[in-house]
Amino acid sequence: MRWRILIVLAIARASMALQFASIGALGPLYEDAFQIDTTDLGLLVGIYFLPSVFGALPAAMWSNKFGERRVLLCGLALMVIGAIVVATSDTWLAQAVGRIVSGKGAVLLNVVSAKLVADWFSGREHATAMAVFVHSWFAGIAAALLIMPPIAESIGLAGAGWAVVAIAVFALVGVAICDLKSDHRLLSRLEEQVFPRKPMILLILLAGMAWGMYNGALAIILSFGPADLVGRGRSLIEASAVTSILIWCAMGAGIMGGLIADLSHRPLAVLFVSTTIMLVAMVSFPLTDQVVLPLLFLGLAAGLPSSLFLALAVSALQPQERSFGLGLFFTAHFLVFSSAPALAGKVVSLSTNSEASFLFGAALLFVAMLVAFLCLKIHRITAARNVPI
Repeated sequence: MRWRILIVLAIARASMALQFASIGALGPLYEDAFQIDTTDLGLLVGIYFLPSVFGALPAAMWSNKFGERRVLLCGLALMVIGAIVVATSDTWLAQAVGRIVSGKGAVLLNVVSAKLVADWFSGREHATAMAVFVHSWFAGIAAALLIMPPIAESIGLAGAGWAVVAIAVFALVGVAICDLKSDHRLLSRLEEQVFPRKPMILLILLAGMAWGMYNGALAIILSFGPADLVGRGRSLIEASAVTSILIWCAMGAGIMGGLIADLSHRPLAVLFVSTTIMLVAMVSFPLTDQVVLPLLFLGLAAGLPSSLFLALAVSALQPQERSFGLGLFFTAHFLVFSSAPALAGKVVSLSTNSEASFLFGAALLFVAMLVAFLCLKIHRITAARNVPI
Protein backbone atom coordinates (compact mmCIF):
# COMPACT_ATOMS: atom_id res chain seq x y z
CA MET A 1 0.00 0.00 0.00
CA ARG A 2 2.67 2.51 1.02
CA TRP A 3 4.78 1.85 -2.08
CA ARG A 4 1.77 2.33 -4.36
CA ILE A 5 1.02 5.64 -2.67
CA LEU A 6 4.67 6.65 -3.05
CA ILE A 7 4.59 5.89 -6.79
CA VAL A 8 1.37 7.89 -7.33
CA LEU A 9 2.72 10.89 -5.41
CA ALA A 10 6.08 10.67 -7.19
CA ILE A 11 4.35 10.76 -10.60
CA ALA A 12 2.29 13.76 -9.53
CA ARG A 13 5.40 15.54 -8.30
CA ALA A 14 7.24 14.71 -11.53
CA SER A 15 4.43 16.40 -13.49
CA MET A 16 4.93 19.47 -11.32
CA ALA A 17 8.67 19.46 -12.03
CA LEU A 18 8.03 19.18 -15.77
CA GLN A 19 5.66 22.13 -15.58
CA PHE A 20 8.23 24.18 -13.67
CA ALA A 21 11.13 23.30 -16.00
CA SER A 22 9.23 23.75 -19.27
CA ILE A 23 10.10 27.47 -19.42
CA GLY A 24 13.83 26.96 -18.89
CA ALA A 25 13.89 24.09 -21.40
CA LEU A 26 12.40 26.43 -24.01
CA GLY A 27 14.27 29.54 -22.87
CA PRO A 28 15.65 30.72 -26.26
CA LEU A 29 12.23 30.27 -27.88
CA TYR A 30 10.57 32.26 -25.10
CA GLU A 31 13.12 35.06 -25.42
CA ASP A 32 12.41 35.31 -29.16
CA ALA A 33 8.62 34.89 -28.96
CA PHE A 34 8.03 37.39 -26.15
CA GLN A 35 11.01 39.68 -26.77
CA ILE A 36 12.33 39.29 -23.23
CA ASP A 37 15.83 39.28 -21.75
CA THR A 38 17.46 36.90 -19.28
CA THR A 39 16.08 38.83 -16.30
CA ASP A 40 12.49 38.38 -17.49
CA LEU A 41 13.16 34.73 -18.37
CA GLY A 42 14.60 34.06 -14.92
CA LEU A 43 11.63 35.80 -13.30
CA LEU A 44 9.21 33.70 -15.35
CA VAL A 45 11.02 30.55 -14.19
CA GLY A 46 11.21 31.52 -10.52
CA ILE A 47 7.73 33.04 -10.21
CA TYR A 48 6.26 29.54 -10.39
CA PHE A 49 7.13 28.96 -6.76
CA LEU A 50 6.49 32.49 -5.51
CA PRO A 51 3.05 31.49 -4.06
CA SER A 52 4.80 28.82 -2.05
CA VAL A 53 6.46 31.48 0.10
CA PHE A 54 3.03 32.50 1.40
CA GLY A 55 1.10 29.28 0.84
CA ALA A 56 3.13 26.47 2.40
CA LEU A 57 1.92 26.99 5.97
CA PRO A 58 -1.75 27.50 4.95
CA ALA A 59 -1.46 24.30 2.90
CA ALA A 60 -0.63 22.42 6.08
CA MET A 61 -3.63 23.97 7.85
CA TRP A 62 -6.00 23.19 4.98
CA SER A 63 -4.89 19.55 4.85
CA ASN A 64 -5.81 19.20 8.52
CA LYS A 65 -9.18 20.89 8.06
CA PHE A 66 -10.35 19.55 4.70
CA GLY A 67 -8.38 16.32 4.35
CA GLU A 68 -5.19 15.49 2.49
CA ARG A 69 -6.82 13.99 -0.59
CA ARG A 70 -9.05 17.02 -1.21
CA VAL A 71 -6.15 19.43 -0.88
CA LEU A 72 -4.03 17.33 -3.26
CA LEU A 73 -6.81 17.29 -5.86
CA CYS A 74 -7.28 21.04 -5.47
CA GLY A 75 -3.57 21.58 -5.99
CA LEU A 76 -3.47 19.46 -9.15
CA ALA A 77 -6.59 21.20 -10.48
CA LEU A 78 -4.86 24.58 -10.04
CA MET A 79 -1.84 23.22 -11.88
CA VAL A 80 -4.11 22.24 -14.80
CA ILE A 81 -5.81 25.65 -14.83
CA GLY A 82 -2.50 27.51 -14.73
CA ALA A 83 -1.09 25.34 -17.53
CA ILE A 84 -4.13 26.17 -19.68
CA VAL A 85 -3.54 29.89 -19.11
CA VAL A 86 0.10 29.53 -20.17
CA ALA A 87 -0.83 27.49 -23.26
CA THR A 88 -3.42 30.02 -24.45
CA SER A 89 -1.68 33.32 -23.60
CA ASP A 90 0.44 35.43 -25.91
CA THR A 91 1.93 37.98 -23.49
CA TRP A 92 4.61 37.72 -20.84
CA LEU A 93 2.25 39.04 -18.16
CA ALA A 94 -0.41 36.42 -18.92
CA GLN A 95 2.27 33.73 -18.87
CA ALA A 96 3.35 34.96 -15.44
CA VAL A 97 -0.24 34.83 -14.15
CA GLY A 98 -0.61 31.26 -15.37
CA ARG A 99 2.67 30.31 -13.70
CA ILE A 100 1.52 31.80 -10.40
CA VAL A 101 -1.77 29.87 -10.53
CA SER A 102 0.09 26.64 -11.26
CA GLY A 103 2.58 27.43 -8.52
CA LYS A 104 -0.22 27.81 -6.00
CA GLY A 105 -1.31 24.28 -6.84
CA ALA A 106 2.28 23.07 -6.67
CA VAL A 107 2.69 24.20 -3.07
CA LEU A 108 -0.40 22.25 -2.03
CA LEU A 109 0.96 19.18 -3.78
CA ASN A 110 4.42 19.58 -2.26
CA VAL A 111 3.45 20.01 1.38
CA VAL A 112 0.71 17.37 1.54
CA SER A 113 2.53 14.72 -0.48
CA ALA A 114 5.72 15.14 1.59
CA LYS A 115 3.68 14.64 4.78
CA LEU A 116 1.97 11.53 3.39
CA VAL A 117 5.29 9.95 2.44
CA ALA A 118 6.73 10.81 5.86
CA ASP A 119 3.67 9.26 7.58
CA TRP A 120 3.73 6.02 5.60
CA PHE A 121 7.48 5.47 5.86
CA SER A 122 8.00 6.59 9.45
CA GLY A 123 10.63 4.20 10.80
CA ARG A 124 10.61 2.11 7.59
CA GLU A 125 13.02 2.74 4.68
CA HIS A 126 12.63 6.44 5.41
CA ALA A 127 15.64 7.90 3.61
CA THR A 128 15.13 5.55 0.65
CA ALA A 129 11.48 6.60 0.29
CA MET A 130 12.44 10.25 0.58
CA ALA A 131 15.09 9.73 -2.10
CA VAL A 132 12.46 8.29 -4.48
CA PHE A 133 10.08 11.13 -3.63
CA VAL A 134 12.69 13.88 -4.01
CA HIS A 135 14.06 12.48 -7.26
CA SER A 136 10.67 12.40 -8.90
CA TRP A 137 11.43 16.11 -9.23
CA PHE A 138 14.56 15.31 -11.25
CA ALA A 139 12.59 12.87 -13.42
CA GLY A 140 10.12 15.61 -14.34
CA ILE A 141 12.87 18.08 -15.16
CA ALA A 142 14.69 15.50 -17.29
CA ALA A 143 11.46 14.82 -19.17
CA ALA A 144 11.00 18.55 -19.78
CA LEU A 145 14.51 18.91 -21.19
CA LEU A 146 14.08 15.92 -23.50
CA ILE A 147 10.53 16.23 -24.79
CA MET A 148 9.63 19.92 -24.66
CA PRO A 149 12.11 21.26 -27.26
CA PRO A 150 11.12 18.71 -29.96
CA ILE A 151 7.42 19.37 -29.28
CA ALA A 152 7.90 23.14 -29.43
CA GLU A 153 9.94 23.00 -32.63
CA SER A 154 7.40 20.74 -34.32
CA ILE A 155 4.09 22.32 -33.22
CA GLY A 156 5.12 25.59 -31.57
CA LEU A 157 5.14 27.00 -28.04
CA ALA A 158 1.38 26.71 -27.74
CA GLY A 159 1.55 23.01 -28.61
CA ALA A 160 4.23 22.52 -25.97
CA GLY A 161 1.95 24.30 -23.51
CA TRP A 162 -0.91 21.92 -24.25
CA ALA A 163 1.45 18.97 -23.71
CA VAL A 164 2.08 20.33 -20.20
CA VAL A 165 -1.70 20.55 -19.69
CA ALA A 166 -2.14 16.90 -20.71
CA ILE A 167 0.55 15.72 -18.30
CA ALA A 168 -1.01 17.69 -15.43
CA VAL A 169 -4.42 16.15 -16.20
CA PHE A 170 -2.84 12.68 -16.15
CA ALA A 171 -1.42 13.35 -12.67
CA LEU A 172 -4.79 14.67 -11.48
CA VAL A 173 -6.56 11.52 -12.63
CA GLY A 174 -3.92 9.30 -10.99
CA VAL A 175 -4.40 10.94 -7.59
CA ALA A 176 -8.20 10.96 -7.97
CA ILE A 177 -8.39 7.18 -8.39
CA CYS A 178 -5.89 6.36 -5.61
CA ASP A 179 -6.99 5.92 -1.99
CA LEU A 180 -4.69 8.43 -0.33
CA LYS A 181 -4.67 8.75 3.42
CA SER A 182 -2.21 8.81 6.29
CA ASP A 183 -1.04 5.50 7.71
CA HIS A 184 -3.67 4.11 10.11
CA ARG A 185 -0.91 3.42 12.65
CA LEU A 186 -0.42 7.15 12.99
CA LEU A 187 -4.07 8.15 12.81
CA SER A 188 -4.87 5.91 15.75
CA ARG A 189 -2.57 7.86 18.06
CA LEU A 190 -2.87 11.42 16.73
CA GLU A 191 -5.56 13.67 18.13
CA GLU A 192 -4.55 16.79 16.21
CA GLN A 193 -1.64 18.39 14.44
CA VAL A 194 0.36 20.83 16.57
CA PHE A 195 3.00 23.47 15.93
CA PRO A 196 6.62 22.25 16.19
CA ARG A 197 8.50 22.67 19.45
CA LYS A 198 10.55 25.87 19.65
CA PRO A 199 13.98 24.19 19.44
CA MET A 200 12.96 22.58 16.15
CA ILE A 201 11.72 25.73 14.41
CA LEU A 202 15.23 27.10 13.75
CA LEU A 203 16.40 23.72 12.49
CA ILE A 204 13.44 23.38 10.12
CA LEU A 205 13.82 26.91 8.73
CA LEU A 206 17.57 26.49 8.18
CA ALA A 207 17.08 23.10 6.52
CA GLY A 208 14.48 24.64 4.20
CA MET A 209 16.82 27.48 3.28
CA ALA A 210 19.69 25.07 2.60
CA TRP A 211 17.50 22.93 0.36
CA GLY A 212 16.29 26.06 -1.42
CA MET A 213 19.87 27.10 -2.16
CA TYR A 214 20.75 23.61 -3.33
CA ASN A 215 17.75 23.38 -5.67
CA GLY A 216 18.19 27.00 -6.72
CA ALA A 217 21.73 26.27 -7.90
CA LEU A 218 20.50 23.30 -9.93
CA ALA A 219 17.61 25.37 -11.33
CA ILE A 220 20.11 27.96 -12.54
CA ILE A 221 22.12 25.49 -14.61
CA LEU A 222 18.96 23.81 -15.90
CA SER A 223 17.35 27.16 -16.79
CA PHE A 224 20.38 28.89 -18.32
CA GLY A 225 22.45 25.89 -19.41
CA PRO A 226 20.49 25.24 -22.64
CA ALA A 227 20.59 28.94 -23.57
CA ASP A 228 24.34 29.04 -22.89
CA LEU A 229 24.92 26.04 -25.16
CA VAL A 230 22.68 27.51 -27.87
CA GLY A 231 24.85 30.63 -27.69
CA ARG A 232 27.85 28.39 -28.37
CA GLY A 233 26.28 27.13 -31.58
CA ARG A 234 24.28 24.04 -30.59
CA SER A 235 20.65 23.49 -31.50
CA LEU A 236 18.03 23.84 -28.76
CA ILE A 237 17.18 20.12 -28.93
CA GLU A 238 20.85 19.15 -28.63
CA ALA A 239 21.50 21.71 -25.88
CA SER A 240 18.56 20.52 -23.78
CA ALA A 241 19.46 16.85 -24.28
CA VAL A 242 23.06 17.49 -23.19
CA THR A 243 21.91 19.46 -20.13
CA SER A 244 19.60 16.61 -19.15
CA ILE A 245 22.68 14.43 -18.50
CA LEU A 246 22.84 16.18 -15.12
CA ILE A 247 19.34 14.98 -14.22
CA TRP A 248 19.73 11.38 -15.32
CA CYS A 249 22.91 11.04 -13.29
CA ALA A 250 21.35 12.76 -10.28
CA MET A 251 18.35 10.42 -10.25
CA GLY A 252 20.46 7.28 -10.06
CA ALA A 253 22.89 8.76 -7.55
CA GLY A 254 20.05 10.11 -5.43
CA ILE A 255 18.53 6.71 -4.78
CA MET A 256 21.99 5.49 -3.77
CA GLY A 257 22.32 8.51 -1.48
CA GLY A 258 19.15 7.50 0.35
CA LEU A 259 20.37 3.93 0.74
CA ILE A 260 23.77 5.11 1.98
CA ALA A 261 22.10 7.36 4.56
CA ASP A 262 19.90 4.49 5.76
CA LEU A 263 22.84 2.08 6.09
CA SER A 264 25.76 4.24 7.20
CA HIS A 265 24.20 7.14 9.15
CA ARG A 266 27.05 9.37 7.91
CA PRO A 267 25.33 12.31 6.19
CA LEU A 268 28.20 14.75 6.82
CA ALA A 269 30.66 12.83 4.65
CA VAL A 270 28.11 12.42 1.86
CA LEU A 271 27.11 16.08 2.03
CA PHE A 272 30.52 17.72 1.95
CA VAL A 273 32.25 15.46 -0.57
CA SER A 274 29.34 15.76 -3.00
CA THR A 275 28.93 19.52 -2.56
CA THR A 276 32.63 20.14 -3.19
CA ILE A 277 32.45 18.16 -6.44
CA MET A 278 29.33 20.12 -7.43
CA LEU A 279 31.11 23.43 -6.87
CA VAL A 280 34.03 22.47 -9.10
CA ALA A 281 31.75 21.08 -11.82
CA MET A 282 29.46 24.12 -11.87
CA VAL A 283 32.35 26.55 -12.19
CA SER A 284 33.87 24.37 -14.96
CA PHE A 285 30.68 24.18 -17.08
CA PRO A 286 30.90 27.59 -18.79
CA LEU A 287 34.69 27.41 -19.12
CA THR A 288 34.95 24.36 -21.39
CA ASP A 289 33.41 23.17 -24.63
CA GLN A 290 33.52 19.60 -23.31
CA VAL A 291 30.46 20.14 -21.12
CA VAL A 292 29.45 16.49 -20.82
CA LEU A 293 32.11 15.76 -18.19
CA PRO A 294 31.17 18.65 -15.83
CA LEU A 295 27.48 17.75 -16.19
CA LEU A 296 28.25 14.10 -15.47
CA PHE A 297 30.13 14.91 -12.27
CA LEU A 298 27.59 17.57 -11.27
CA GLY A 299 24.71 15.12 -11.64
CA LEU A 300 26.40 12.30 -9.76
CA ALA A 301 27.43 14.60 -6.93
CA ALA A 302 24.10 16.46 -6.79
CA GLY A 303 22.07 13.30 -6.44
CA LEU A 304 23.77 11.95 -3.32
CA PRO A 305 22.72 14.52 -0.68
CA SER A 306 19.47 15.69 -2.27
CA SER A 307 17.10 13.74 -0.03
CA LEU A 308 19.05 14.50 3.15
CA PHE A 309 17.76 18.06 3.53
CA LEU A 310 14.11 16.98 3.60
CA ALA A 311 14.89 13.88 5.66
CA LEU A 312 16.71 16.07 8.17
CA ALA A 313 13.64 18.23 8.75
CA VAL A 314 11.19 15.33 8.85
CA SER A 315 13.29 13.29 11.26
CA ALA A 316 13.37 16.17 13.73
CA LEU A 317 9.57 16.32 13.91
CA GLN A 318 7.15 14.32 15.99
CA PRO A 319 4.36 12.82 13.82
CA GLN A 320 1.77 15.34 15.08
CA GLU A 321 4.14 18.22 14.18
CA ARG A 322 4.64 17.22 10.54
CA SER A 323 1.92 19.27 8.84
CA PHE A 324 2.95 22.60 10.34
CA GLY A 325 6.64 21.69 10.41
CA LEU A 326 6.71 20.86 6.70
CA GLY A 327 4.74 24.04 6.05
CA LEU A 328 7.56 26.02 7.68
CA PHE A 329 10.19 23.98 5.84
CA PHE A 330 8.68 24.63 2.42
CA THR A 331 8.08 28.31 3.22
CA ALA A 332 11.81 28.80 3.84
CA HIS A 333 12.73 26.56 0.91
CA PHE A 334 10.61 28.34 -1.67
CA LEU A 335 11.53 31.81 -0.40
CA VAL A 336 15.09 31.05 -1.45
CA PHE A 337 14.36 28.78 -4.41
CA SER A 338 11.90 31.09 -6.19
CA SER A 339 14.39 33.95 -6.01
CA ALA A 340 17.43 32.13 -7.38
CA PRO A 341 16.65 32.03 -11.15
CA ALA A 342 15.49 35.66 -11.20
CA LEU A 343 18.58 36.82 -9.32
CA ALA A 344 20.82 34.78 -11.64
CA GLY A 345 19.14 36.35 -14.67
CA LYS A 346 19.69 39.80 -13.20
CA VAL A 347 23.34 38.98 -12.54
CA VAL A 348 23.75 37.98 -16.21
CA SER A 349 22.05 41.19 -17.40
CA LEU A 350 24.29 43.38 -15.24
CA SER A 351 27.50 41.55 -16.09
CA THR A 352 26.63 40.79 -19.77
CA ASN A 353 28.44 37.50 -19.19
CA SER A 354 26.55 34.21 -19.13
CA GLU A 355 29.26 32.67 -16.95
CA ALA A 356 28.11 34.89 -14.07
CA SER A 357 24.93 32.87 -13.54
CA PHE A 358 26.92 29.67 -12.95
CA LEU A 359 29.28 31.42 -10.55
CA PHE A 360 26.23 32.70 -8.68
CA GLY A 361 24.91 29.13 -8.53
CA ALA A 362 28.24 27.90 -7.17
CA ALA A 363 28.07 30.55 -4.45
CA LEU A 364 24.59 29.32 -3.50
CA LEU A 365 25.92 25.77 -3.21
CA PHE A 366 28.74 26.88 -0.93
CA VAL A 367 26.35 28.70 1.42
CA ALA A 368 23.95 25.71 1.33
CA MET A 369 26.80 23.46 2.48
CA LEU A 370 27.57 25.75 5.43
CA VAL A 371 23.90 25.99 6.45
CA ALA A 372 23.43 22.23 6.14
CA PHE A 373 26.46 21.68 8.38
CA LEU A 374 24.87 23.96 10.98
CA CYS A 375 21.57 22.07 10.66
CA LEU A 376 23.24 18.73 11.29
CA LYS A 377 24.97 20.10 14.38
CA ILE A 378 21.68 21.47 15.74
CA HIS A 379 19.95 18.19 14.91
CA ARG A 380 22.48 16.13 16.84
CA ILE A 381 22.23 18.38 19.87
CA THR A 382 18.51 19.08 20.17
CA ALA A 383 16.37 16.90 17.88
CA ALA A 384 14.36 14.03 19.31
CA ARG A 385 15.01 11.69 16.44
CA ASN A 386 12.03 9.70 15.28
CA VAL A 387 13.85 8.47 12.18
CA PRO A 388 17.61 7.89 12.01
CA ILE A 389 19.54 10.09 9.59
